Amino acid sequence: MKPGDNVVNVSQLVDDTRFTRRQFLVVALCVLVGLLDDADTQSIGVAAPFIAGSLALKISSFGPVFAAFTLATISVSSLPALIVPCAFSRALDWAEPRPVP
Repeated sequence: MKPGDNVVNVSQLVDDTRFTRRQFLVVALCVLVGLLDDADTQSIGVAAPFIAGSLALKISSFGPVFAAFTLATISVSSLPALIVPCAFSRALDWAEPRPVP
């Protein structure tokens, strides 16, 4: 970066601008996804005793299945956090301020 380059301070820009309708919509959709994210896990937990009864299984036999499902969910949901920085490490250099074109 050379002296005289126009640099945008992102923190200042965010602090000085208004919260728009689009930003509100994005936040609202993220909250909705967060609320509905584990609905399947919670519903299977409620249904497990009925499923175990109809299949003549002990409820304790569902433990490894629930653990595997949770582990798979965590693994798959964290893949983008591992892949994106590796794939775009040069394009996403956050340490340096960017000059304004």
